[in-house]
Amino acid sequence: ISMFRPDYDRLIELASKMPSDCKLFSREINPNHSRLYGRICNTDYVSVDSYYDESLSGYFGIDIFPLEAVPSKVREYAKFSKKIRLLRRMFIFANSALFKGKSFLRAYILKPLPIIICKIIGADRIYKAFMKEVRSRDYDSAECIALVTGQYTENERYPKDKYYDLIRIGFEGLNLPAIRSYDPYLKLLYGDYMKY
Repeated sequence: ISMFRPDYDRLIELASKMPSDCKLFSREINPNHSRLYGRICNTDYVSVDSYYDESLSGYFGIDIFPLEAVPSKVREYAKFSKKIRLLRRMFIFANSALFKGKSFLRAYILKPLPIIICKIIGADRIYKAFMKEVRSRDYDSAECIALVTGQYTENERYPKDKYYDLIRIGFEGLNLPAIRSYDPYLKLLYGDYMKY
């Protein structure tokens, strides 16, 4: 789920008022949270993810991605995306378990050195650098916003006014808000997404 940054910040403030079987995990609430976005979890169920060094957010839940103010000019956004992508990758490495991966090559040859270097730098230091870059723009006056904690950073930039133009769409028996221009947005991210 994506959420406008001001709404995401309000969610963080209200986290202590959630029902007892639900919990919001985020770096803002718990400095050991191993993701750059929040996650609302049902604490009655636990999932195991062996790729991360984490004990706090291993619950089934829904990821909440804040939409951030980003540069509206293409070149500025490209430079911003490159920096964000590097910091995001470093943060992931800093929170990754050593000698875990989908293949022997990744687990024992490609990933250990970056993981060790990023653990030495520290997840907290990397997180602060990430947030300093992300928060360097005023949300209210921004022309474009993007979900910068996801994997599609380069394609995520979208006019803020189009994000705020919402409609209701039925999904799994629910009536949920979605951006009116969801089709061009999804094509921007995934190409011909209806093909699959």
